Amino acid sequence: MNRVLLFVLPLFVACATDRSDGSVELLDRETFTEVLAQTQLIEARNNREMVVEHRTDGPMAMYYDELFTDMGVTRDRFTATYDHYAARPDELKAIYEEVLTRLTRMKDTAGGSVAQGDTLDQGR
Repeated sequence: MNRVLLFVLPLFVACATDRSDGSVELLDRETFTEVLAQTQLIEARNNREMVVEHRTDGPMAMYYDELFTDMGVTRDRFTATYDHYAARPDELKAIYEEVLTRLTRMKDTAGGSVAQGDTLDQGR
Protein backbone atom coordinates (compact mmCIF):
# COMPACT_ATOMS: atom_id res chain seq x y z
CA MET A 1 0.00 0.00 0.00
CA ASN A 2 2.87 2.38 0.72
CA ARG A 3 4.02 2.04 -2.88
CA VAL A 4 0.57 2.97 -4.08
CA LEU A 5 0.55 6.02 -1.83
CA LEU A 6 3.92 7.07 -3.18
CA PHE A 7 2.49 6.92 -6.70
CA VAL A 8 -0.96 8.37 -6.10
CA LEU A 9 -0.18 11.10 -3.60
CA PRO A 10 2.09 13.07 -5.95
CA LEU A 11 -0.51 12.62 -8.71
CA PHE A 12 -3.17 14.35 -6.67
CA VAL A 13 -0.83 17.03 -5.38
CA ALA A 14 0.30 17.77 -8.94
CA CYS A 15 -3.32 18.18 -10.01
CA ALA A 16 -4.19 20.39 -7.05
CA THR A 17 -5.13 24.00 -7.41
CA ASP A 18 -5.43 26.73 -4.80
CA ARG A 19 -8.78 26.48 -3.05
CA SER A 20 -8.02 28.97 -0.31
CA ASP A 21 -10.96 31.17 -1.31
CA GLY A 22 -13.38 28.49 -0.12
CA SER A 23 -15.36 28.61 -3.38
CA VAL A 24 -15.76 24.83 -3.58
CA GLU A 25 -17.67 22.93 -0.92
CA LEU A 26 -15.65 20.10 0.59
CA LEU A 27 -16.88 16.52 0.59
CA ASP A 28 -17.83 15.04 3.93
CA ARG A 29 -15.12 12.77 5.31
CA GLU A 30 -17.05 9.53 4.69
CA THR A 31 -17.72 10.33 1.04
CA PHE A 32 -14.14 11.50 0.53
CA THR A 33 -12.81 8.29 2.08
CA GLU A 34 -14.99 6.14 -0.19
CA VAL A 35 -14.02 8.08 -3.33
CA LEU A 36 -10.35 7.86 -2.34
CA ALA A 37 -10.67 4.09 -1.89
CA GLN A 38 -12.20 3.81 -5.34
CA THR A 39 -9.36 5.90 -6.82
CA GLN A 40 -6.95 3.29 -5.51
CA LEU A 41 -8.84 0.65 -7.48
CA ILE A 42 -8.65 2.82 -10.60
CA GLU A 43 -4.90 3.25 -10.14
CA ALA A 44 -4.47 -0.50 -9.64
CA ARG A 45 -6.51 -1.18 -12.76
CA ASN A 46 -4.43 1.29 -14.75
CA ASN A 47 -1.19 -0.28 -13.50
CA ARG A 48 -2.46 -3.72 -14.49
CA GLU A 49 -3.43 -2.51 -17.94
CA MET A 50 0.01 -0.99 -18.46
CA VAL A 51 2.08 -3.84 -17.03
CA VAL A 52 0.12 -7.01 -17.76
CA GLU A 53 -1.80 -6.01 -20.87
CA HIS A 54 0.91 -3.64 -22.17
CA ARG A 55 -1.67 -0.95 -22.85
CA THR A 56 -0.62 2.65 -22.96
CA ASP A 57 -3.99 3.97 -24.07
CA GLY A 58 -5.97 3.15 -20.94
CA PRO A 59 -8.99 5.41 -20.50
CA MET A 60 -7.99 6.79 -17.09
CA ALA A 61 -10.02 9.98 -17.51
CA MET A 62 -13.10 7.92 -18.31
CA TYR A 63 -12.59 5.76 -15.21
CA TYR A 64 -12.37 8.85 -13.01
CA ASP A 65 -15.34 10.52 -14.72
CA GLU A 66 -17.43 7.39 -14.12
CA LEU A 67 -16.35 7.27 -10.49
CA PHE A 68 -17.22 10.90 -9.83
CA THR A 69 -20.58 10.52 -11.60
CA ASP A 70 -21.42 7.30 -9.73
CA MET A 71 -20.49 8.89 -6.39
CA GLY A 72 -22.33 12.14 -7.17
CA VAL A 73 -19.27 14.35 -6.69
CA THR A 74 -17.28 16.62 -8.94
CA ARG A 75 -13.59 16.51 -9.65
CA ASP A 76 -13.33 20.05 -8.23
CA ARG A 77 -14.93 19.04 -4.92
CA PHE A 78 -12.72 15.96 -4.68
CA THR A 79 -9.57 17.95 -5.45
CA ALA A 80 -10.54 20.73 -3.02
CA THR A 81 -11.14 18.14 -0.30
CA TYR A 82 -7.86 16.42 -1.05
CA ASP A 83 -6.08 19.79 -0.84
CA HIS A 84 -7.78 20.43 2.50
CA TYR A 85 -6.53 17.16 3.98
CA ALA A 86 -3.10 17.45 2.32
CA ALA A 87 -2.62 20.54 4.46
CA ARG A 88 -3.45 18.34 7.49
CA PRO A 89 -1.13 15.34 7.12
CA ASP A 90 -2.24 13.59 10.31
CA GLU A 91 -5.87 13.62 9.18
CA LEU A 92 -4.93 12.50 5.67
CA LYS A 93 -2.89 9.63 7.10
CA ALA A 94 -5.90 8.52 9.17
CA ILE A 95 -8.09 8.62 6.06
CA TYR A 96 -5.57 6.54 4.10
CA GLU A 97 -5.54 4.02 6.95
CA GLU A 98 -9.33 3.77 6.62
CA VAL A 99 -8.93 3.38 2.85
CA LEU A 100 -6.51 0.51 3.44
CA THR A 101 -8.97 -1.11 5.84
CA ARG A 102 -11.78 -0.82 3.28
CA LEU A 103 -9.67 -2.25 0.48
CA THR A 104 -8.59 -5.13 2.70
CA ARG A 105 -12.23 -5.82 3.58
CA MET A 106 -13.16 -5.74 -0.12
CA LYS A 107 -10.35 -8.17 -0.91
CA ASP A 108 -11.41 -10.53 1.88
CA THR A 109 -15.07 -10.36 0.83
CA ALA A 110 -14.18 -11.04 -2.80
CA GLY A 111 -12.32 -14.17 -1.83
CA GLY A 112 -8.87 -12.72 -2.40
CA SER A 113 -9.48 -10.74 -5.57
CA VAL A 114 -10.25 -7.04 -5.33
CA ALA A 115 -11.04 -7.02 -9.05
CA GLN A 116 -14.15 -9.12 -8.36
CA GLY A 117 -15.49 -6.34 -6.15
CA ASP A 118 -14.47 -3.54 -8.50
CA THR A 119 -17.73 -2.00 -9.69
CA LEU A 120 -15.88 -0.23 -12.48
CA ASP A 121 -15.56 -3.56 -14.33
CA GLN A 122 -19.31 -4.16 -14.53
CA GLY A 123 -20.74 -4.01 -17.99
CA ARG A 124 -17.39 -4.33 -19.76
